[in-house]
Amino acid sequence: MSELRQMAQEFLQEACSALPEHPFSVRLWDGTVIAPEAQEPSFTLVLGHPEIIAKFMASSDWSSLGEAFLRGEIDVEGNMEHVYPVAEYLQAKYGAGPREVESGELSPFASEVPEPHTVERDAEAIEYHYDQGNEAFAKILDATQNYSSACYYRDDESLEQAQKNKMDRICRKIGLADGDRVLDIGCGWGAVLSWVTEHYDATIFGVTISKAQAEFCRARLAREGKEERAKLEICDYREIDEGQRFDKIISLGMVEHVGVKNLPTYFAKAFRLLEPGGLFGLQGVSSSVTEASTEAIDFTSSYLFPDADMPYLAQYIQAASEAGFEVRDVENLREHYGWTHRDWRLNLEANEEAVVAAIGEKRYRALRILYSYSTYYLLKGKCSVYQFVLWKPDGDRPADVPLRREV
Repeated sequence: MSELRQMAQEFLQEACSALPEHPFSVRLWDGTVIAPEAQEPSFTLVLGHPEIIAKFMASSDWSSLGEAFLRGEIDVEGNMEHVYPVAEYLQAKYGAGPREVESGELSPFASEVPEPHTVERDAEAIEYHYDQGNEAFAKILDATQNYSSACYYRDDESLEQAQKNKMDRICRKIGLADGDRVLDIGCGWGAVLSWVTEHYDATIFGVTISKAQAEFCRARLAREGKEERAKLEICDYREIDEGQRFDKIISLGMVEHVGVKNLPTYFAKAFRLLEPGGLFGLQGVSSSVTEASTEAIDFTSSYLFPDADMPYLAQYIQAASEAGFEVRDVENLREHYGWTHRDWRLNLEANEEAVVAAIGEKRYRALRILYSYSTYYLLKGKCSVYQFVLWKPDGDRPADVPLRREV
């Protein structure tokens, strides 16, 4: 036992020396705390049993570390954003090796449909992440129930106000006006449906493939008295009836579930649904690196966000352009999405008891990884989120878009 304690001490000293901006302490399985000298730790790494140090040395890839956290063999007390440099240090030092493929009560995403991003498999992936509990997401999100990047205009702005800023921003960018017929692709818990009908004399139709979201959204619209001008269906984007046309389309944080291979299908469908001269306000996450960690992607797809893709910016633009759109505006909100994930994590941790009661300990832990991981890598520049304004040309008529971005 003393040998393992000595190994933990040496690990802490080496890691703190290599990562002076991320000092941390270690609490051993017997309650002993090993703290860095002359530094205030940003978090405490809790080791649940003596063998965990040996496990680190045998395999420290993303899946090994992530699954150990899901099982409760390791824990993080304090600011979890600071744990990722330590994880990277472990990966560089020990690499990957044989590991336990078992995370306790939380089963990884699995589908009998082998090909990703079919209608059937997308429905399963969405159910895995979104349909586990509206009660939990109500504690994590703000009152608007937005689940995409907010837009912060001040350092001290609340998540709720930042989400209102985002919805106002995208509506103004596409010149949304009274009388418009609007489509929301991936309407989630109804934030945009509620916002548009509150601020414009417009009609809006939303689609989602999440049964839980649809149930929540219908109850919300009924409670708010907005059922006449806001409708929704459980419907895959590929199956939206093309007998209807829209003046404006909005899609916030849904395109990540489309898959890079289906971007042409997604944009072509939106193009056909939009009236000539119509505008499409899109917000989507993008990878900012040319090479991604396969292990990190495997873990994310298994437990956090199944089958989610992050196209490169060029892939978005190419697919939209080839569908016939003119790209009128692109804005990077990378830092804003990092701050949004931070606020979600803080809400999650502040409501731990209620969230665990709703979705279980392992899924709570998975979300804690998702939000802290996303904050760290967004602020580090490894991924971004973009707002696009796309215009469907109407013969020789000029584009009816705002002359300047005033937001």
